[in-house]
Amino acid sequence: MYLRLLSRCFMQNNWQTCIRFGLASSLLYSLSINSIAADLSSQSISSDKTLTLNQAVKQTLRQHPSLQIFPLKQKQLNAQRQTAELNPATEVNVKTENFLGTGKNRLLKSAELTLTLSSVIELGDKRQARINQVNSSVDESNIAQQVSSLNLIAQVTQHYVETLAAQAYVKLAQQSVDLAKIVVDKVNKRATAGGAPEAEVNLAKANLLTAELTLTQNQQDFEFNKTMLSLFWNTQLVHKPAGFKSLSGDLFNFGEAISFNQLFERLKSNPQVQMQMAQQRSKLAEINLAKSQSTADLSWSLGVKYDNEANESALVASANMPLYQQKRNQGQVKALSAQREQILIEQKNTLLDLQRQLYQAFSLRSQSISAVDTLKNKVIPLLKQSLSQTEAAYLAGRYPYSEWESAYTSLLQAQTSLIDHAQIALKQTAQIERVSALNLMKPANSTAALKDY
Repeated sequence: MYLRLLSRCFMQNNWQTCIRFGLASSLLYSLSINSIAADLSSQSISSDKTLTLNQAVKQTLRQHPSLQIFPLKQKQLNAQRQTAELNPATEVNVKTENFLGTGKNRLLKSAELTLTLSSVIELGDKRQARINQVNSSVDESNIAQQVSSLNLIAQVTQHYVETLAAQAYVKLAQQSVDLAKIVVDKVNKRATAGGAPEAEVNLAKANLLTAELTLTQNQQDFEFNKTMLSLFWNTQLVHKPAGFKSLSGDLFNFGEAISFNQLFERLKSNPQVQMQMAQQRSKLAEINLAKSQSTADLSWSLGVKYDNEANESALVASANMPLYQQKRNQGQVKALSAQREQILIEQKNTLLDLQRQLYQAFSLRSQSISAVDTLKNKVIPLLKQSLSQTEAAYLAGRYPYSEWESAYTSLLQAQTSLIDHAQIALKQTAQIERVSALNLMKPANSTAALKDY
C-alpha cells in the first residue's frame, strides 16, 4: 500500500505530499528497536503473546482517540472545497407594478411585468483563491495528522523502552534470587561443618529475603509499565490488564553512530517545522483570498419588461459595482501579513528549541553508550571474575562472608547500572530520531533480546 500511495503522488507531481509521506514512513521505520520483520497485519494482541514495538505502534495508530478526529476534519474540508468551487448563483427576479388598483389600474389592465436574470461576475480570481485557501487547509490538516501520529509513536516508543527495561530488571532480580539461594545453601553447609558462624547463615537468609522482595517489586513495576503501555490502544473506559505477557526487543541495540552536524542538518525535516511551513502556506492563501476580495465584483441583470396596457415589451438591463473596495480590505490584508510574520518568527524559535533538544539527546546518548560499553565489556567481566574468586576463597576459609557479599553487591549494582544506561541510550535515540527525522536504528538480529548480563 505504501508503494502504491508513493507512486501515485509522484505521478501527480505532488512533491510536497511525496516528501511528507516519505518523512512519515521513515520515522515510523526508524523508531523500531525490535525486529521489524514482525507481521504488521497481525490481529489484536493476545494475553500470552510477546509484544513487539511494531505491534504496539500499529495498535496505537489504529485505536487512539486523538487520531479519530482527522477523518472528520477531512470530511469537513471536502465539503468546504465543494462550496468554494461553486460559481455565483443565478437568480430569477419577477416584478409587477400597477395591478389590483382602482380606475385605470383596476385588476391587470395597466399592469407592468418585469422578468430578469441576475448574477455576479467575480473579478480578481476569487473562486481560485477560495479553492487554494481550502486546499492549504487540507494540506495543513494532513501534516497535523502526521505530526500527531509521529508524536504518538514517540510516546509509545518511550513507554516501550521503559517497559523493556522493567522486564530486564525482573530478569536480573530473578538471577539475584537464584544466586542468593545458592549462597544460603553453601553457607548452611559450612555452618553445619563448623566452618561458619550462625550469624553468617542469618545474614545470607536476610539477603535472600531482600532479593525476593526486590523481585516482587520489579514484577509489580513491570506489570504497571505493561498496563501503562497498553492504555495507548485501550479505548474502552474499563480498566483491564495488559493483553500481552512480555516484550521483544534488544535493550543494547542503539543504532548507528552519526555526527552531530549530520543530525543538525536534518532539523528542517522535523514534523513540527513542516507543520509551521504548512501554516505559512495556509496564511499566504488567506492573504491572497483577502487581496482577491479587494477587487469589486460586477453585478448584472438582464430581462424583459411587459406593459399590459400598451401591449408592448422591452429589454431591461443593469450593472453595478461598488467603489473603493480595495481600501476596505487593506486592514485585513495587513493583519494576515502580520500573522504570517509571527509564524516565521515562531519557526525560528522552534528551530532553536529543536537544536537544544537535539544536542541534549545527542550528549546523553553518547555518554550512556560509552557507559554501557565500559560496564558490559570491562567492569562486569572483572566483577564476575572477582565474585568467583571471593566465593572460592570463602569456601576455602580464607575470606570472611562479608567479602563474598561485597563482591556480589558490586556486581549487582553494575548490572543494574548497565540496564539504566541502556534505557537512557535507547530513549535518547528515539528522541534524536523524532527531532532529526533520521533513521538511526537497525533491525535486531535476534528475537532473544534480553541477553545474559
